[in-house]
Amino acid sequence: MRLSAAAPEAYNDVVKRKALFLCTGNSCRSQMAEAIANARLGDQWEASSAGTKPAGYVHPNALRALAEIGIAHRGRSKHADEFRDAPLRDWEKRK
Repeated sequence: MRLSAAAPEAYNDVVKRKALFLCTGNSCRSQMAEAIANARLGDQWEASSAGTKPAGYVHPNALRALAEIGIAHRGRSKHADEFRDAPLRDWEKRK
């Protein structure tokens, strides 16, 4: 996924850009993407993840893989509806 760099420079120091990683179960890949983005780019980005049919847990293998690269993720499996009312302009869109 390519993250857009289109935000005005004036906002770089004030407001974090947001990224939403969507998938079906929100238990593995999207959780890992959220965790890595927040761990590595957390000073500039606020990442979240969600699924259309969330599993209700973060898969232990995903947590183990993240731990192997030094990331302790404490996320939760979320439904995409939690982000339905978020203003679209708050989220970076994949282009």
